[in-house]
Amino acid sequence: MLSKRHDPYDVSEIMRIRSIGGYITQQGKVQGQTDITRAFGYFHLLPFVNADPTIKSLELTEADEFLIMANRPVWDAITPQIAIDIARKHRRDPRLAAARVRDHVIAYGVTKSIMVMVIGFGPMFSKNVGRPMRGFSVRDSIYPGVSDHRAKYAMTRRMSRSPSSAIVPTFAQRSNVSQPMSASEFRTIPGTFPIPGANQTNPLTPTQQSMYDFSDEFDDFSPVMSSRARRQRDRDVNARPGDSTLARLEREVPPPIGEVVLVFTDVKNSTIQWETNQIAMRSAIKVHNSIMRRMLRSIGGYEVKTEGDAFMVSFPTVASALHWCLAVQVTFLTADWPQEILDSPHACPIYWPPDEGSGNDSARSRKSGILTEGDGRHLIYRGLRVRMGMHLGSPVSEEDPVTRRMDYFGPMVNRASRISGAADGGQVYVSQDVMDEVYAILGIFETADHNGITDMRQIIDEPSLARDVQALKNLGLCAIQVGEIKLKGLESPEFVSMVYPATLRGRIDMQIQEEEEQQKLKQQQQQQQHNHRRKKQ
Repeated sequence: MLSKRHDPYDVSEIMRIRSIGGYITQQGKVQGQTDITRAFGYFHLLPFVNADPTIKSLELTEADEFLIMANRPVWDAITPQIAIDIARKHRRDPRLAAARVRDHVIAYGVTKSIMVMVIGFGPMFSKNVGRPMRGFSVRDSIYPGVSDHRAKYAMTRRMSRSPSSAIVPTFAQRSNVSQPMSASEFRTIPGTFPIPGANQTNPLTPTQQSMYDFSDEFDDFSPVMSSRARRQRDRDVNARPGDSTLARLEREVPPPIGEVVLVFTDVKNSTIQWETNQIAMRSAIKVHNSIMRRMLRSIGGYEVKTEGDAFMVSFPTVASALHWCLAVQVTFLTADWPQEILDSPHACPIYWPPDEGSGNDSARSRKSGILTEGDGRHLIYRGLRVRMGMHLGSPVSEEDPVTRRMDYFGPMVNRASRISGAADGGQVYVSQDVMDEVYAILGIFETADHNGITDMRQIIDEPSLARDVQALKNLGLCAIQVGEIKLKGLESPEFVSMVYPATLRGRIDMQIQEEEEQQKLKQQQQQQQHNHRRKKQ
């Protein structure tokens, strides 16, 4: 929201009106006539009610998709999140998105005049941004011909909106923008690859454009429908979720097969919170599940199954899995958690760095204080602490005969689950196989910065992969090595690393400080025991 509705109960507005001789009744009406302090058309109430708005500046980035502008009857009927869900579902056509939001408001029985405008930013509404039919890794896009089997994804993703479309043979033989460096160039910039024509846009060929030219489900509908398309339509209708919120979002992607990325999540200390705040945890779990599933639909992941508050999801690429994990961790900071949950020690807000002069009482210093713009402190924890673990491999994929959903089995699934169990609340652990792809993504960031590139589509041909890599760059993807960990029930250990967004760097600093405090405490205890033994002698 670039502006806000000025309420008569706002303290600053009350002081402003009283300072110029006005008054506000007990019913919340300025001069006893209107319940708003700033608006157009109230000339007879000047200067108590003026048209001076609250203006905020917002810098647009590549992650911004669109802007929704609407009048008051729209926001009285629906929430901004509902409008965003509807507009994102039809983001390729801003006019159609605005019409769908308008129709949704009318369905609530609004009879007043309605104004809705959707403004798209840049090429985010272009049709070639639709879901691809085949996923590729970053290493496959940047380093073609590498013999490493992990550098290629051998999976096909059928478009749910275009069931009859087939994979174009030339897509697998697509051209790559980047080429390996020469020996002289490699010495100047180690670890990076130049991008010929980096300042030029890489348009899609007519063949590639036709591959992504998928019509919207509400676009022109042909009355002549084949039996195959009719059966597919019936399956799509029956597969729609019963939840109205999920029904407004994009359709769930087909389950990836072959080499996939599995992510396991779990809420830290959920058992204790269920025992102490049962009613509040019901609402908190609803918020948790809503954010997880909303992000899955938006980014393009497949929900395999849930067990309590734990999720098992799969992704076709490492970039999309990282995008989902980091986006969920950041979104949890601003979620509408119940106040009872925020008051508990397991989900209270934590700011970093702690207050100065708080001494060694780190727990008290992290909880205290209010985040302000000038104190230099950042919110790093708020709400439920969710641990996440990620692994890349080729599990056995079979459809469950009861739930009719794809499920995965094998050692790869067990390793992904154990990696998640090794993480702490708010941490995202990844295996070494995933880190190989993370290093490639970080290498792309270094190359893009060196060549002055801000749009990842100039480097990566595949639209969906470029979108996820762009989102990771905007989030500030960072990685730190944890070390080799012996996983429960597995013979071979795993070298685990942790990934995090740049805005949550304080979590790493807080963990380092806690480890240093524990190490000092352990040394003090050992010294005391040593002194005690010497006194006995």
